[in-house]
Amino acid sequence: MKRPRRLLYGILLVMVAGLGATLFFLSDHLDPAPYQHKVVKTLEAVTGKKISVGGVSFTPSAGVTLRLEQFKVYDNDTNPRPLMEVEALDLGVGLDFLLDKSPTFSSVVMVRPFINLVSDDPEQNPLELLKQDAQRAQRMIQGLFDNLSGFHLGRLEVRDGTIAIHSSQPGRPPLRIDQLLINMLELGPSRESTLRVLGRFQHIPFTITGRVGPLPKNHDLATMPILLNADAKTIEMGRLSDILPNFSNTTQIGRGNFTALVHGSLEKGLNSTINFRLEDLQNLPPVGHEDHEERMPPLDLTLRQKSTLRLHRQALELKIQEFYLYQNGRPLLEISGRATVNRGTSANLTLKSLNPVPVFLLPQGLRQPLALHDGEVTGLLKVQGSYPQRLTLTTELDLTGAAMERLPYVQKAEDLPLTIRSRLLATDLGTQLESLTISQPNSSNIFKLSGALSPTPQLRAVGRWKLEQLAEMFPTLQRWHPQGQAHIELRLNEGKGKRSPFEITGQIRAPEGKLERWPWEKLTLFFDSDLKSHFTINRMQLNMAGGHLSGLAHVRHTDGTPALHAFVSGSGISVEKLQEVVAEQVSLLDRISPTSPPIQRSLRVEGLLFGEGELHVQMDEGAALTPANVLASADLRIEPGQVVGIDGALFLRALLDGSLREKMVAAPQASFAWDTLQTHLLYHQGNLDFKQLQIQAGDLQLRGSGSIHALGKHAFALQLIHPSLLNRDPPPAPLSFKLLGRADTLTVEMPPPQPVSPPQP
Repeated sequence: MKRPRRLLYGILLVMVAGLGATLFFLSDHLDPAPYQHKVVKTLEAVTGKKISVGGVSFTPSAGVTLRLEQFKVYDNDTNPRPLMEVEALDLGVGLDFLLDKSPTFSSVVMVRPFINLVSDDPEQNPLELLKQDAQRAQRMIQGLFDNLSGFHLGRLEVRDGTIAIHSSQPGRPPLRIDQLLINMLELGPSRESTLRVLGRFQHIPFTITGRVGPLPKNHDLATMPILLNADAKTIEMGRLSDILPNFSNTTQIGRGNFTALVHGSLEKGLNSTINFRLEDLQNLPPVGHEDHEERMPPLDLTLRQKSTLRLHRQALELKIQEFYLYQNGRPLLEISGRATVNRGTSANLTLKSLNPVPVFLLPQGLRQPLALHDGEVTGLLKVQGSYPQRLTLTTELDLTGAAMERLPYVQKAEDLPLTIRSRLLATDLGTQLESLTISQPNSSNIFKLSGALSPTPQLRAVGRWKLEQLAEMFPTLQRWHPQGQAHIELRLNEGKGKRSPFEITGQIRAPEGKLERWPWEKLTLFFDSDLKSHFTINRMQLNMAGGHLSGLAHVRHTDGTPALHAFVSGSGISVEKLQEVVAEQVSLLDRISPTSPPIQRSLRVEGLLFGEGELHVQMDEGAALTPANVLASADLRIEPGQVVGIDGALFLRALLDGSLREKMVAAPQASFAWDTLQTHLLYHQGNLDFKQLQIQAGDLQLRGSGSIHALGKHAFALQLIHPSLLNRDPPPAPLSFKLLGRADTLTVEMPPPQPVSPPQP
């Protein structure tokens, strides 16, 4: 017995020594360079990508192992950044490889691979993208069988891998999977393969275990069985946007737990069960507003989902059996229905809120179009039909509990009633808004839009809205306390240039109403805007204060503050009615803000106003006017008219006989009347300046200039021309004098008489 045992031992020793000598010879004496091109060509055929290799060598290992250093895979020729970079790639190629036959990859080991991926456009159909991924995987599996001899992978191993998922939207940091360890054993058509994956997603550790395969004999990936378990857990997550970029970056999460079970096959149905729990979730106020906003108490969110994904005859179908989102154990949101992608997309999906949904939990794609930034939303969303034939989107939203903000114009507070109902139709010819109705419950306010959204936006809107309730959503109007019923017509078209994708034109008509205490009648206003930085009133007409007013204006927003430039003309406007509205209980000089107590008795001007002027206003962020930011000029005339508070008869008589020097001319019930008053008026820094002032009262003429100071002081320098002066011999020069003081202490100051020079010989 000893001799056969020694013989077997000797044979085994020779085999081991021979194998060791072969491996030593291969590693030290066999030139791997001629095989580099063959390996690169084979891998390019399998992956369908361009590949480059920095260096090639054989390593002593079981079988024949080819090491590729600085292995890089490029997605296309135009992108200089590699799709994948591997520090070292060890391929178990088999001895047949040395005989110039099709290689057999018995093992693949990647050392520190770094993969760069770009996330897909969020507007693309996710099922269509999933179908494309499945087709790419199918082509790669087919490539393995076509380019390898009897594909069977004994071991696939990834050591310390990293995957960076770059956003297609600029400015977003990439998502990162690192510390990736993958072990897959015995992948081939004869047996199922065990899989184990460890790694971190955005610093959150996760584990995936299960079985894959066996690979089907017909090489059809859809028939391959899959059984996978996934688990992720962390006690400190950070921002919700770190793991879900489309959500708010002010939402913080304390702890998180994720479990998933996936089993079946794509052909018969790939079933998934997902449980996702987030604890101590809260929406933090923006930076700088921490002390001004009340924080919402932390809440817990739980997602439960069961669905089946099936790929049959090139049609990928998703059927949702269960999809619920819970807030603190209370059902919040439900999604049900199915969707199919084949040559087009068909869907019958319903998203329904079971309780008010906090706005900060909505993805950016839902928050941004409605400019939602806080509060709660309830409603219903349905997707039905087929694309490109006819796909409809129906929405019913109650935004009463939501806050909206779209600078610089729209800002809706919470608890302001507002509902939106819409129906949108999408075909291969474009997207049509069949109807969109904005209304306020228990009121007559309603606004309807319809028209094309794409390929070229052409929308038309009509509606009616009470101005006092419209101002609740437009901060620019709130300060002016408008009243009245407005009838609105709008057209929204494609924007010109790069300033804005849209431009809007329209008109507003109001039979009667008020702005502050300014009543009007028959208001007609034509306007246009780019919905971003400018608002132009091309024509405005209205009746007010017994006369007619018309003009145009342009509002431009710079750094968040509006600036107004306007041209206005008026005819037949009652000055006394105008003054009652503007300067009620305030001095004549103050046109913007009330005079601080005690209120001085004012002069009152009466008559009919005609003229035209120009106005420049720089408002603050609240659209408030301050005297320092208003600049106006106008050419005005009042005919006929009078100023109440000056005794005109006493004033004229005393002026002519010189008895009124430095005496008061103010008299509460008396007046000074004229036939025509005309002047060039300037308003700046709260001061009124009268240039080229001319007053004609019968045969009397007054010419000169004057000012009314913001503090209430009056100063007029005038010259008087009267027939009684012209009858004197010799005729004197026009009589010069000044009016000085406040309205209730107005006095006359006359220059001292000049000495008469003796006649020259």
